[in-house]
Amino acid sequence: MKIADACGKTDAYSGEGYPSCFDGNGCVECIKKYHAWIDEHRQPMSPDLKAFYDYISMYKRVLQAGRLGPEDVPATGLYDVLAYLENSLRTGKYLHHTYSLSHILAEMNEGGRGRR
Repeated sequence: MKIADACGKTDAYSGEGYPSCFDGNGCVECIKKYHAWIDEHRQPMSPDLKAFYDYISMYKRVLQAGRLGPEDVPATGLYDVLAYLENSLRTGKYLHHTYSLSHILAEMNEGGRGRR
């Protein structure tokens, strides 16, 4: 699916909520404005999210120090997964992906695949 460059309504669009232009897919300019709004209105981490972030960070550091052997690590690439999660939580990147993932899942459901 190709995303249009601009819709002509970008100046009036506040950035709050995913853009609805082009049948709900948004144009490039409105999507940029949406991501800028997310960055400007980011909420502080909740205590639960902070605890999860700390857990991920500590687990990653244990792996860095080599205190766990290959037999102790349940999945190949666990360090990479933890590093990605830590970075996503610290920078707020996960906020940018949440709508996109829900949009993709909705399209998959419309295509007849449904949930597994």
